[in-house]
Amino acid sequence: MLEFWCHFLFIYLAVLLPFGAWRRMARASRQPEGAPPDPGRPTTARLYRSVIVSHWLVAGAAVFVFWRIGIPLGALGLSAPHAGPLAAAGFVLVVGWLIWIRYQARALADPVKVAHLKARFHRFSLLIPSTPAEGRAWIFVSITAGVCEELLYRGFIGFYLGRWMPPWTVAVVGSLVFGIAHLYQGPKNAVRTALIGALHWALYLATGSILPGMILHAAIDIQGGRVLRRVFANPAPAAA
Repeated sequence: MLEFWCHFLFIYLAVLLPFGAWRRMARASRQPEGAPPDPGRPTTARLYRSVIVSHWLVAGAAVFVFWRIGIPLGALGLSAPHAGPLAAAGFVLVVGWLIWIRYQARALADPVKVAHLKARFHRFSLLIPSTPAEGRAWIFVSITAGVCEELLYRGFIGFYLGRWMPPWTVAVVGSLVFGIAHLYQGPKNAVRTALIGALHWALYLATGSILPGMILHAAIDIQGGRVLRRVFANPAPAAA
């Protein structure tokens, strides 16, 4: 039972989910102005609901199966982090966060960088919040991604691959799978996502828990949504 479930869930995360996301986003590109309405085209609200419902169902099913079979949830990384590594990682991440926020502020004031961000994310801009209501909903999407994706792409994949591979090899393969899951964003963004996944793997291996990664993941997504909302909602600043 467990072997079948684990194989199926890994195939879902590595193949079926990326393919489904790619198909949805192929229909979800923003409709050109003046074009007739497409009743089959997803809306931002529908995409948000789909992400929230599907992620929690899959993550909840994984936890239920482990609990039902009697495998400790610590095998999924759901355990208290080690205090020393957590303190050291927290210091590094706070410094990195402050640098990242400062860089984003400068980028939003640079018309060339704003134009670059628009071009980079235009393909899936329907996912980006554009109204106050969507901005609030995006917070729930980000929390969902933070909790569920860390549980699945770090906790579960760490358990699944860890039976055959050493931890750092698992981290490399898991980062690649995480990047593949985001191929709908385009190859370059998928590579960036894989690198971010590697950062989360390092945090997991250092602290022995996926809980810090859940918080970091959600915070990155919330902040990213806020920045991109400003990029797409407002015209680029005029060049000096």
